[in-house]
Amino acid sequence: MPMKHWLVYLCLTAVVVATGNLPFTSSDVGQLRPVQTIALSIQADQVVVQTDTGDRGIGDSWPTAWADLVLTAPGTIFVGTAGFLLLEESATGLLPQLLEDQALSPNCALCQVSEAVDLTTAGEFLTAHTPDMTLRTARAESGPLPKLMVEDGRYCLVQPGN
Repeated sequence: MPMKHWLVYLCLTAVVVATGNLPFTSSDVGQLRPVQTIALSIQADQVVVQTDTGDRGIGDSWPTAWADLVLTAPGTIFVGTAGFLLLEESATGLLPQLLEDQALSPNCALCQVSEAVDLTTAGEFLTAHTPDMTLRTARAESGPLPKLMVEDGRYCLVQPGN
């Protein structure tokens, strides 16, 4: 008798899988746009979000700029891989909103930049020289952000207290 119950469950599972009625949505892997570095700035009273994949979103606030980025990207923005969030000096006032937002990984490292940087090369540099501040640590304690400086085309990471 118990063997018949397993057979029924197995048949029901096969029907659910075959009809595509699974409890989650799928994404075409070819449409995923994994992001490693995100930059945030304020230009002409608009929040601008840029990624190392070349995608860009603009809005009146962080949530609207993020929504614009997601809507205008030619695929699915995947921020689970984002390791670095660079805030231009103009955007440091957005930090409280960013700390409350759950879209980014808590392990995403925070860094302040004085000017726009090439996000691909900045991400490569920060992979080798990781900032001490992450979203998780910033939520737990406030303090100055690490600064990514650019001098003569070379990057220099200045940690708070150094």
